[in-house]
Amino acid sequence: MRQSLPKTIFSYDKNSLAQLGNILKDYFKTKKDLSVSHQLNSVISPDLITLLNDENLDIIIKNQLVFLTKQGYKWNFLPVFNKNLLLFCDFQIYERNHQYVWLSTNISGRSWNFAESLPVKKTTRVLDLGTGTGLLALMARLKGGTALGVDINSRAVHLAQLNRDLNGLDLVEFQNCDWKSVDGHQFDLIVSQPPFGFSSGEISLGFAFNGGNITGLQATKEIIRQFCPQDNQTLMIYVHVLENKSHSRFRGLLQEWVADKSISISLKPHSRYSIKLWWEKHRKKQRDLNVTLLPPEFRIYHEVVTYFVYLTKN
Repeated sequence: MRQSLPKTIFSYDKNSLAQLGNILKDYFKTKKDLSVSHQLNSVISPDLITLLNDENLDIIIKNQLVFLTKQGYKWNFLPVFNKNLLLFCDFQIYERNHQYVWLSTNISGRSWNFAESLPVKKTTRVLDLGTGTGLLALMARLKGGTALGVDINSRAVHLAQLNRDLNGLDLVEFQNCDWKSVDGHQFDLIVSQPPFGFSSGEISLGFAFNGGNITGLQATKEIIRQFCPQDNQTLMIYVHVLENKSHSRFRGLLQEWVADKSISISLKPHSRYSIKLWWEKHRKKQRDLNVTLLPPEFRIYHEVVTYFVYLTKN
């Protein structure tokens, strides 16, 4: 069955991890299907095993990047390769009658688009709030900046550190802490993809990509109140908002939360999807796991709208 993380994880030197990362990236470049279901339901291919030397295999097995099933080794974390970044993501997995049921979590195209849109240059100092896999911080480093990623979830921080070292990146640090304890004044750019999720109960606890019953609005409000931009600073947030009507309500809320009226607010709707259709799509999983994926308090909304929010003070 799937294993929990060891107390000491990823103990190998950075050069060994970077070497392993290059092997995995070269391998995944040739693979078209890196979906959650494909990776979860497939035994790790023998052709990948043949590419790895004893040290590489030792890293993978001892650091529990795989778990053992009756069919063979499978990934304990989901590998995602895109934009020359290799990221291992956490996912939620349950075994029922020797069947592995997955819920969440890939990195969506919207998240990649947000990461690519970061206005980073060589002198940019970036703070990533709720870093998760480390995507935003690592993309900022690829663009030439330096970055600090923070997350209250220690499991997420372990994975972000792993992802940094697998990609051979320096000048990126990750800390296990609440963002409320962070001083944002020393950074040029503050970014966040707040947690979201329409689930309740055990399935949403302790994972980097699902925030339980917290809504995108609540998290965004807290971030804006604490990290409202100072002079020559930008705050960027990718947020999921439960909506009934147009986005004008959300813009009004942003204006209420921003106390400094000299701050420019740019709000770009990125995508929309129906809550009802999402719920219908996941109803079978709800029956299989005996949990509520869409609690009644969320069913009064019609859709989820994703926004890229930009706050600047020049």
